[in-house]
Amino acid sequence: MNKLAKVAGLFLLYFCFAFITPAGKKTIVIDAGHGGDDHGVAHNDLTEKELVHQIAEKIKSLNGGNNLDIILLREDDSYISLNDRVQKINSLKPDLLISLHINYSQDRHDHGISAFVSKSNIHYSSSLEQAENMITALSGGKLAKLEVKDANLYVLSHTTCPGLLLELGYMTNANDRNYLASEAGQAEIARKIVDCLQQ
Repeated sequence: MNKLAKVAGLFLLYFCFAFITPAGKKTIVIDAGHGGDDHGVAHNDLTEKELVHQIAEKIKSLNGGNNLDIILLREDDSYISLNDRVQKINSLKPDLLISLHINYSQDRHDHGISAFVSKSNIHYSSSLEQAENMITALSGGKLAKLEVKDANLYVLSHTTCPGLLLELGYMTNANDRNYLASEAGQAEIARKIVDCLQQ
Protein backbone atom coordinates (compact mmCIF):
# COMPACT_ATOMS: atom_id res chain seq x y z
CA MET A 1 0.00 0.00 0.00
CA ASN A 2 2.86 2.37 0.86
CA LYS A 3 4.55 1.63 -2.46
CA LEU A 4 1.31 2.29 -4.35
CA ALA A 5 0.81 5.57 -2.51
CA LYS A 6 4.38 6.59 -3.28
CA VAL A 7 3.93 5.87 -7.01
CA ALA A 8 0.64 7.78 -7.03
CA GLY A 9 2.32 10.71 -5.29
CA LEU A 10 5.16 10.82 -7.80
CA PHE A 11 2.70 10.69 -10.69
CA LEU A 12 0.70 13.56 -9.21
CA LEU A 13 3.87 15.60 -8.74
CA TYR A 14 4.92 14.99 -12.36
CA PHE A 15 1.43 15.82 -13.62
CA CYS A 16 1.41 19.12 -11.76
CA PHE A 17 4.86 20.23 -12.93
CA ALA A 18 4.18 19.14 -16.51
CA PHE A 19 1.59 21.89 -16.87
CA ILE A 20 3.51 24.71 -15.27
CA THR A 21 4.52 27.27 -17.88
CA PRO A 22 8.30 27.74 -17.77
CA ALA A 23 9.48 31.17 -16.68
CA GLY A 24 10.11 33.43 -19.64
CA LYS A 25 8.01 31.40 -22.07
CA LYS A 26 6.22 33.58 -24.62
CA THR A 27 2.75 32.88 -25.99
CA ILE A 28 2.35 33.87 -29.64
CA VAL A 29 -1.00 33.84 -31.44
CA ILE A 30 -0.83 33.35 -35.20
CA ASP A 31 -4.00 34.59 -36.88
CA ALA A 32 -4.29 33.25 -40.44
CA GLY A 33 -6.55 35.78 -42.13
CA HIS A 34 -9.93 35.08 -43.72
CA GLY A 35 -11.36 31.53 -43.84
CA GLY A 36 -14.58 29.81 -44.85
CA ASP A 37 -16.47 31.74 -47.53
CA ASP A 38 -14.06 34.65 -47.07
CA HIS A 39 -11.27 33.69 -49.48
CA GLY A 40 -9.32 36.94 -49.33
CA VAL A 41 -7.41 37.76 -52.51
CA ALA A 42 -7.15 35.05 -55.15
CA HIS A 43 -5.35 34.14 -58.36
CA ASN A 44 -6.67 31.19 -60.38
CA ASP A 45 -6.89 28.35 -57.83
CA LEU A 46 -4.72 30.06 -55.21
CA THR A 47 -6.47 31.81 -52.33
CA GLU A 48 -5.11 34.01 -49.58
CA LYS A 49 -6.98 32.09 -46.87
CA GLU A 50 -5.32 28.82 -47.92
CA LEU A 51 -1.77 30.12 -48.32
CA VAL A 52 -1.67 31.96 -44.98
CA HIS A 53 -3.15 28.93 -43.22
CA GLN A 54 -0.44 26.71 -44.71
CA ILE A 55 2.24 29.14 -43.53
CA ALA A 56 0.65 29.33 -40.05
CA GLU A 57 0.75 25.54 -39.75
CA LYS A 58 4.40 25.51 -40.76
CA ILE A 59 5.21 28.13 -38.11
CA LYS A 60 3.66 25.92 -35.45
CA SER A 61 5.35 22.74 -36.69
CA LEU A 62 8.79 24.39 -36.94
CA ASN A 63 8.65 25.75 -33.41
CA GLY A 64 10.98 23.47 -31.51
CA GLY A 65 12.06 25.97 -28.87
CA ASN A 66 11.03 25.67 -25.25
CA ASN A 67 10.61 29.43 -24.94
CA LEU A 68 7.67 29.76 -27.37
CA ASP A 69 4.09 28.56 -27.24
CA ILE A 70 2.54 29.00 -30.71
CA ILE A 71 -1.27 29.07 -30.84
CA LEU A 72 -3.10 29.04 -34.17
CA LEU A 73 -6.26 31.12 -33.99
CA ARG A 74 -7.71 29.39 -37.06
CA GLU A 75 -6.80 25.70 -37.19
CA ASP A 76 -8.98 24.85 -40.20
CA ASP A 77 -10.90 26.55 -43.00
CA SER A 78 -13.58 27.97 -40.71
CA TYR A 79 -14.62 31.62 -40.77
CA ILE A 80 -14.06 33.61 -37.58
CA SER A 81 -15.62 37.05 -37.29
CA LEU A 82 -13.42 39.99 -36.34
CA ASN A 83 -15.20 40.34 -32.99
CA ASP A 84 -14.75 36.62 -32.23
CA ARG A 85 -11.08 36.87 -33.17
CA VAL A 86 -10.60 39.74 -30.74
CA GLN A 87 -12.42 37.96 -27.92
CA LYS A 88 -10.45 34.76 -28.38
CA ILE A 89 -7.11 36.58 -28.58
CA ASN A 90 -7.80 38.64 -25.46
CA SER A 91 -8.89 35.53 -23.55
CA LEU A 92 -5.54 33.89 -24.38
CA LYS A 93 -3.57 36.92 -23.08
CA PRO A 94 -0.66 36.34 -25.50
CA ASP A 95 2.62 38.20 -25.58
CA LEU A 96 2.19 38.93 -29.28
CA LEU A 97 -0.37 38.62 -32.07
CA ILE A 98 0.74 38.12 -35.67
CA SER A 99 -1.98 38.31 -38.30
CA LEU A 100 -0.99 36.79 -41.67
CA HIS A 101 -2.29 38.23 -44.94
CA ILE A 102 -1.33 38.60 -48.61
CA ASN A 103 -1.52 41.91 -50.45
CA TYR A 104 -3.21 42.93 -53.70
CA SER A 105 -2.56 45.70 -56.19
CA GLN A 106 -3.85 46.83 -59.56
CA ASP A 107 -0.17 47.20 -60.53
CA ARG A 108 1.31 43.72 -60.99
CA HIS A 109 4.80 45.16 -60.47
CA ASP A 110 4.07 46.03 -56.82
CA HIS A 111 5.84 43.51 -54.62
CA GLY A 112 7.38 43.00 -51.20
CA ILE A 113 6.53 42.49 -47.54
CA SER A 114 4.99 45.15 -45.33
CA ALA A 115 3.27 45.37 -41.96
CA PHE A 116 0.52 47.29 -40.18
CA VAL A 117 0.19 48.34 -36.56
CA SER A 118 -2.47 50.40 -34.82
CA LYS A 119 -1.95 53.52 -32.74
CA SER A 120 -5.15 52.57 -30.92
CA ASN A 121 -3.42 49.53 -29.48
CA ILE A 122 -2.24 50.16 -25.91
CA HIS A 123 1.05 48.43 -26.80
CA TYR A 124 1.69 50.52 -29.89
CA SER A 125 5.42 51.07 -29.30
CA SER A 126 6.08 47.39 -28.75
CA SER A 127 3.91 46.49 -31.77
CA LEU A 128 5.89 48.88 -33.96
CA GLU A 129 9.22 47.47 -32.79
CA GLN A 130 8.07 43.89 -33.37
CA ALA A 131 6.76 44.77 -36.83
CA GLU A 132 10.03 46.44 -37.85
CA ASN A 133 12.01 43.44 -36.62
CA MET A 134 9.73 41.01 -38.42
CA ILE A 135 9.77 42.60 -41.87
CA THR A 136 13.54 43.03 -41.61
CA ALA A 137 13.90 39.33 -40.80
CA LEU A 138 11.58 38.27 -43.63
CA SER A 139 12.92 40.55 -46.35
CA GLY A 140 15.90 39.98 -48.58
CA GLY A 141 16.24 37.25 -51.13
CA LYS A 142 12.75 36.59 -52.46
CA LEU A 143 10.81 39.33 -50.65
CA ALA A 144 11.58 43.03 -50.84
CA LYS A 145 11.28 45.05 -47.64
CA LEU A 146 8.61 47.73 -47.73
CA GLU A 147 7.46 49.61 -44.62
CA VAL A 148 5.44 49.47 -41.43
CA LYS A 149 2.28 51.56 -41.63
CA ASP A 150 -0.29 52.73 -39.10
CA ALA A 151 -3.87 51.59 -39.69
CA ASN A 152 -6.91 51.53 -37.45
CA LEU A 153 -7.61 47.85 -38.20
CA TYR A 154 -10.27 46.32 -35.96
CA VAL A 155 -8.34 43.35 -34.58
CA LEU A 156 -5.14 45.31 -33.96
CA SER A 157 -7.06 48.16 -32.34
CA HIS A 158 -9.17 46.06 -29.98
CA THR A 159 -6.71 43.43 -28.75
CA THR A 160 -4.94 44.02 -25.44
CA CYS A 161 -1.55 42.64 -26.49
CA PRO A 162 1.12 43.86 -28.90
CA GLY A 163 0.00 43.01 -32.41
CA LEU A 164 0.96 43.37 -36.04
CA LEU A 165 -0.47 42.42 -39.42
CA LEU A 166 1.97 41.07 -41.99
CA GLU A 167 1.30 41.44 -45.71
CA LEU A 168 3.55 38.61 -46.86
CA GLY A 169 3.84 39.76 -50.46
CA TYR A 170 1.50 40.41 -53.37
CA MET A 171 -0.82 37.81 -54.88
CA THR A 172 -0.86 40.01 -57.99
CA ASN A 173 2.93 39.84 -58.46
CA ALA A 174 4.13 36.65 -60.15
CA ASN A 175 7.40 36.37 -58.22
CA ASP A 176 5.79 36.98 -54.81
CA ARG A 177 2.90 34.66 -55.63
CA ASN A 178 5.09 31.79 -56.79
CA TYR A 179 7.28 32.12 -53.69
CA LEU A 180 4.29 32.19 -51.32
CA ALA A 181 2.69 29.19 -53.01
CA SER A 182 5.83 27.02 -52.96
CA GLU A 183 6.68 24.58 -50.18
CA ALA A 184 10.21 25.99 -50.02
CA GLY A 185 8.97 29.58 -49.82
CA GLN A 186 6.43 28.83 -47.12
CA ALA A 187 8.99 26.89 -45.10
CA GLU A 188 11.51 29.73 -45.38
CA ILE A 189 8.95 32.32 -44.25
CA ALA A 190 7.87 30.14 -41.34
CA ARG A 191 11.47 29.51 -40.26
CA LYS A 192 12.35 33.21 -40.38
CA ILE A 193 9.29 34.08 -38.28
CA VAL A 194 10.13 31.45 -35.68
CA ASP A 195 13.79 32.51 -35.58
CA CYS A 196 12.78 36.16 -35.15
CA LEU A 197 10.38 35.28 -32.32
CA GLN A 198 13.02 33.25 -30.50
CA GLN A 199 15.49 36.15 -30.33
